[in-house]
Amino acid sequence: MSGAKSADSMSDTDLILRAKDGDMAAFEQLVHRYDSHVLSMAASFVNNAEDAKDIYQEVFLRVYRGLRKFELRSEFSTWLYRIATNVCLSHRSRRKRNSHASIHGD
Repeated sequence: MSGAKSADSMSDTDLILRAKDGDMAAFEQLVHRYDSHVLSMAASFVNNAEDAKDIYQEVFLRVYRGLRKFELRSEFSTWLYRIATNVCLSHRSRRKRNSHASIHGD
C-alpha cells in the first residue's frame, strides 16, 4: 500500500480540503462520520421518521453546497451542527405555518 492515508484515518480538516477540491469520497467520509449525530438531532426535533430523514438530507445538501465557503475558523462539527439546528428550526416553523394554514384554509 502507498503512503497515502486512508479516509478513515484522515482528520476532518484533511477531508474538508480534499472535498473542496472535488473528492467525493472525502465528502462521503465526512457524512459517514456525522450522519448518526445529525439524524439523532433531527429525530429529536420531530416525531416522524420521514421528517427526520428529510431534515438529514437537507442538512447534508446544505453542507455540500456550502463547503467551499467553509473557512476552517471553527470546527467542522460546530458548523455542521449549526446548519442542522437551523434546518430543524426552519422545518418546525414551516410545519407550524402549514398547520395554521390548513386549519383556517377550509
